[in-house]
Amino acid sequence: MRSIQVTNEYGIIVQRAALAERDVSWIDLLRILEANSQLDSNETLVSFGPHFEREALDESLRRL
Repeated sequence: MRSIQVTNEYGIIVQRAALAERDVSWIDLLRILEANSQLDSNETLVSFGPHFEREALDESLRRL
């Protein structure tokens, strides 16, 4: 498995299997995180970020 790039600025890492288990589509995930694309990904993980502040990260996590 290839490693992925992450940010230390309030980033989020999502397991692809968790999305499938919860029937969350890619489009829904991008909308929830207010993102146009991921930061990086591999076969099992997707990373997003950086988010601009703790409150923005908390709101994204609440939406998930």
